[in-house]
Amino acid sequence: MKIGILSMQRVVNYGSFLQAYGLMNTIKSLGHDVEFVDYTVEPVLVQTEHKKYNKLFEKMKQRCRILKKKYIARRDSKVFEDFQDFRNRYENEYLPMIGVTHERNITPELDCLVIGSDEVFNCLQTNENVGYSRELFGANTKAKKIISYAGSFGNTTLKGLEKYHIDQEIKNYFDRFDAISVRDDNSYEIVNKLVDKPIEKNLDPVLIYNFSEEVSKVELKHKYDRYIVLYAYTGRINEKEADAIVKFAKKNDAKVIAIGGTFLFCDECIFPSPFETLKLIQNAMYVITDTFHGSVFSIKFNKQFCVFVRNGEEKVYGNSQKIVDLLRGFELEDRIVTELDTMDNILENKINYEFVNDRIANERKHTREYLERVCN
Repeated sequence: MKIGILSMQRVVNYGSFLQAYGLMNTIKSLGHDVEFVDYTVEPVLVQTEHKKYNKLFEKMKQRCRILKKKYIARRDSKVFEDFQDFRNRYENEYLPMIGVTHERNITPELDCLVIGSDEVFNCLQTNENVGYSRELFGANTKAKKIISYAGSFGNTTLKGLEKYHIDQEIKNYFDRFDAISVRDDNSYEIVNKLVDKPIEKNLDPVLIYNFSEEVSKVELKHKYDRYIVLYAYTGRINEKEADAIVKFAKKNDAKVIAIGGTFLFCDECIFPSPFETLKLIQNAMYVITDTFHGSVFSIKFNKQFCVFVRNGEEKVYGNSQKIVDLLRGFELEDRIVTELDTMDNILENKINYEFVNDRIANERKHTREYLERVCN
């Protein structure tokens, strides 16, 4: 069958790429032809500023971006150049690995459209590159069937959908789905309250797909003997968290290597390839993260790790719903740093990965059974 995946594959982010790559290869292993589908970006529903202030606000943001670039370039021009190089490689080298070109693939003829994984249903975010784009809910599709796989609403809630009066519209879209799969409890509860249909809950494709062949072929360009990986977004590690991380690294005679983010307190900030990123995490002494996929990578490679969870609300991005749900499912809630003085103990408290790995093995079977059933 001709299967299309509608996801967030163009987002310049390791997690976005690796989940897309993993889902593509999982579906291909079932004997299907797979291509990625793009969506038409529509306006955001949640405005961060009143309209009359929007132009001024955009000018301020642009000025801040320019100053930030100049500062980074002045402070460490190599890091800035590496980031620009990474963006270019993402578009010209990594995206072609999954068949994505510069030309957007909108509403192709398909036997089945798979929406997911990632935050495809997070329709109340302020990101203008996503907005409330109805094609992420199957609008305008020419596919014979519509299903989702491990889709997430992120920190969009049912209360938010009702506030912006789109809950009924979202319900109508889900009514057309032939099968629905989500990856977290918040998303499950939203769909369950909107439609009377069976709902599957599946793991992120990074945990489902093996990646062993891809990782084994990687020749590391960045080599370290003793190091801690910091996998976090630029600007989200505060001064106290940074001090605690540096102190822990010194205690363990280790370097702090930031992957995909720029932090002045780290020994190095690098932008490796997606598969090199996995290998660097695999070989790290510890992983410190504040992201969903940073947690996923850590679990996948059975690492000692800790997580800073960011609470969000309307107009403020958060990841507490998806991260807490992920960790709870593996009985790893104790990885969350609630007080900084507990971080060292969390990292040093050994994880028994037997239960975790058994659950992943079972979920791989569950995913395969689900996709075999609904894609045919």
